[in-house]
Amino acid sequence: MEGPLQILKEESLKVKELIGNIKIKPTKNQDKNPLPIHIYINISQPDDALAYDINEIKLEIIITQLEPAQLLVKVDPQLNGLPIELSTAMEKMIQKQWDYSLMKKNNQEFISWMFPEIMKWVKLRFVKIISCVPDCLESYLGTSAAGESMRRYAVIIKSNIISINIR
Repeated sequence: MEGPLQILKEESLKVKELIGNIKIKPTKNQDKNPLPIHIYINISQPDDALAYDINEIKLEIIITQLEPAQLLVKVDPQLNGLPIELSTAMEKMIQKQWDYSLMKKNNQEFISWMFPEIMKWVKLRFVKIISCVPDCLESYLGTSAAGESMRRYAVIIKSNIISINIR
């Protein structure tokens, strides 16, 4: 039986074939413990999301424990150019699905990190994920790659601007 670390390596190779851009950075400790392991993945915009002004989702996956499998999903608002409430909702949505999948797959013993399956899930639900907080998107009339008019969606980052009236 393979251990969780070997399975992670194998699944990472599958994700690299599927998604393309993946970087793994284990922590370098003196006791040779690789945890936490940081995995960075850029999931590019699929064709069904071309009306949205978000070209990719940059994820950071932090593996905090090997057995039982535990990980955290991070969607950095600054790296992604997103409002905090949208990036937080995206994290929760992806984390919930991943936790459910891990629990279901690894019921009795560790079998899989579910990496390729979750990355496919994110890619298939790209629009649903980036539009999970409708108040953070605004529609406008734009153009398609072919030059045709179309409804597009931009991310709105609300700033806290304070105006002071001085008399």
